[in-house]
Amino acid sequence: MPGGTKLEDAIHLQNGSLGSDQVGCEVPQPFAGSVARTYASVGWTGSSGQDYSIQWRAAGSANWNTISPITGSPYTTSNSYSLTGLTSNTAYEWQVQGICPGSPATYSTYSAPQTFTTLTCQLPVNLATSSVRSASAYLIWNAGYDSGNTVDLRYRPVNTPTWTTISSINSTTYALTGLANNTEYEWQLRSICSANESSDFTTSSTFTTFCLIPGGLSSNAGSTIASLYWGFQGFPEPGSTYELQYRTVGSQQWTTLTGPSASSYGSRSLTGLIKDTNYEWRIRLVCSPTSQSDYSAIATFRTGCFAPESNSLQVPYVFSSSAQLSWGVTTDPGTTFDIQYRPTGTSDWTTVSNLTANTSNGSYTLTNLSSNTAYEWQIRSVCSPTESTSFTPGPAFTTRCPTPSAQYSAAQVSSIILQWTQPEAGATYEVRYRTVGAANWTIISNLTSTSTTLSGLVSNTDYEWQLRTLCANGSIADFSTVYTFHTASCGVPYGLQVSINTHSARLFWSFANADAATRYEIWYRSVGFPTWSVLGNLTSTNGNGYVDLSGLANNTAYEWQIKTVCSATESSAFASGPTFTTGCPIPSSLYESKQVNTATLYWNSTGIGISYDMRYRQANTTNWTTISNIANPTTSISGLTGNTTYEWQVRSLCNDNINSDFSAMANFTTYACLAPAQLVNAITTTSARLNWYYGFANANTRYEARYRVTGTTSWAVLSNLTSTNGSGYVDLTNLSINTQYEWQVKTICTETESSDYSAITTFQTLAPCSSMYTVKAGDWSDPTVWSCDRIPISSDTVQIKHAVTLPVSYVANALQMRFDSGQQVRYSANSSLRVGF
Repeated sequence: MPGGTKLEDAIHLQNGSLGSDQVGCEVPQPFAGSVARTYASVGWTGSSGQDYSIQWRAAGSANWNTISPITGSPYTTSNSYSLTGLTSNTAYEWQVQGICPGSPATYSTYSAPQTFTTLTCQLPVNLATSSVRSASAYLIWNAGYDSGNTVDLRYRPVNTPTWTTISSINSTTYALTGLANNTEYEWQLRSICSANESSDFTTSSTFTTFCLIPGGLSSNAGSTIASLYWGFQGFPEPGSTYELQYRTVGSQQWTTLTGPSASSYGSRSLTGLIKDTNYEWRIRLVCSPTSQSDYSAIATFRTGCFAPESNSLQVPYVFSSSAQLSWGVTTDPGTTFDIQYRPTGTSDWTTVSNLTANTSNGSYTLTNLSSNTAYEWQIRSVCSPTESTSFTPGPAFTTRCPTPSAQYSAAQVSSIILQWTQPEAGATYEVRYRTVGAANWTIISNLTSTSTTLSGLVSNTDYEWQLRTLCANGSIADFSTVYTFHTASCGVPYGLQVSINTHSARLFWSFANADAATRYEIWYRSVGFPTWSVLGNLTSTNGNGYVDLSGLANNTAYEWQIKTVCSATESSAFASGPTFTTGCPIPSSLYESKQVNTATLYWNSTGIGISYDMRYRQANTTNWTTISNIANPTTSISGLTGNTTYEWQVRSLCNDNINSDFSAMANFTTYACLAPAQLVNAITTTSARLNWYYGFANANTRYEARYRVTGTTSWAVLSNLTSTNGSGYVDLTNLSINTQYEWQVKTICTETESSDYSAITTFQTLAPCSSMYTVKAGDWSDPTVWSCDRIPISSDTVQIKHAVTLPVSYVANALQMRFDSGQQVRYSANSSLRVGF
């Protein structure tokens, strides 16, 4: 009974403490715990399994607060208790007493008083700033103690007198928007712990807004084209664009290109350049019409007819009589390539001409090569009929019949499936295997697929194997590295279970390492009978098996055992299965899934070939409703009454017209037919959408809504409304402009059962707004940002006079958009603006 003293302990009160029976009851040893502003955790060690009393008070107070008994931990000698409702910045003292078990209980003396002082309203800590951009910054902090408190945030440009304050923030992050670019800001926080208690403001943290500067400039050039690349240290803010300038070196006039910049890297292709000319270029980010970064450092490139770079030349695939060559280069339209190749050390080249590539890379496959031969190759660019580059040598390669890589599964008792990759089309394969340490291999040849099954293996034995490729041109790969596997032991079956009937039973078992040759043998008999009946040559599927026993005696106990037969000469020991008694079992584990007017009932299956009778009735009535010959251990019932208790039973229908007794009674109470939850959205000047949700709806559930002008007496009624998965709505039209309405909805669960109407909810149609424009910077979703004191709707023409931000995942609507000079709409992640819909 926390917070007071048990009646039976009152005789032990002496001078405000529980302590007259002290002999042999050990005094607990207190230790310091954690302290916050309005609560403290106190701890002590004592004997495991005993109870305790705690007394506490403000230091200097005359009276103790007593909490007794406090149940101690049965597993450890260390205990703790949280004192709550304390006053901040206040000294307290406390003491603890042991209550030792017995009849009557005995009590230790109280420990020496311990003290602690509650904290004041604490400052937020670990202030940090991230994702700073030209007009926004993301602020982060930790709440410290009393994390349920709110905080006030204030910020301003450094060296300015006026703070902007945002109050009652109930999270540990905040996104500032509407900031000025290239400006240093400072910000502070304070904790609001109660209506009349707050911390001081923290010291200032600072950040400087900026528009990201592009960097990492690089380029690839052709005769008259170039591809330019750049990146950012972070993501540009939504709506940003880039401004790229280029010119011939020595020129005074820049050519300017612009485009969207939505990721941490970008690229742009230039065309129509002058061949064999040096160019320079630079780029900057434009975050808004009035905010842009500095230009990047100037980078240069030269146009011309260039051969592929040697470090871009590769031979990614080599086969017995072919090889794929690849290269990278920036090319003009019409540029082709010549490749020359030859066996290494020979004098004559074979030339392949007029090869094409896309704007950045190309590839070509050489065929009809000699197997097991080293080749060398080179490539050049042909930029026009009269201009080409010198040849650039590529990496040498040697044709070969490639060796596969093994991918094989775990071995079973006497078999394994070996798998491998296909290194070259049209090849066949050869596998050889043996027990580890043996001299001779068993060879399997002419395999056309990439797998084979080894069977007839010895259980619990280490094997090794290799494979090689026989390519279509007659060349043969070396054998692969040696792979090993270990066959499984001939183990006993497990997972033994029984399903019974009156004169039959189904026995189940599992053996994960079984393969196609694995067999089982079962012995069974009635308990006490000397002779076993034997079932042999039993099989399993994917390691799971069963067998049906028939002709058993009813109400008779049987025992059984099973062993694995792995081969004609090897089997496991027997494993004993659970003893079973034939009969007609009573169903058990009854449970249900209920709604208002329906319920689905479940119970455990009692055996193979058993059907069921289920009966149910309202509690405290006499007549049953019975559903007979149910094939599976579940059934559904309907036509129930909401908020009503039902009881039900089930019995087994077994062979030979033998039935079990009905099970123990189970009961459930259907849910009440309640009014839906409701809300209103999509309000315009003359329309509104009424929404509701009812969690226990089914296909037959209907609703009735009614609405009227607030203050009038007559309702407009909407009947036979439906829902989808419990969610429904109806659209009201031809409403009066700028008028308050009220509405209700009720659930029609059946023709005779419905809920009361829901509580009245009100909404007001919008007033016409002839001029919708921003009156200050802020979030689009803030009505105070807009001249009409409401958020724009799809029929409004919107004038943007200030910077407006769409919050994360927000969808804004407008008929038309107009912008004052230098103003824009900023997009947050996953936000969108629908215009003209």
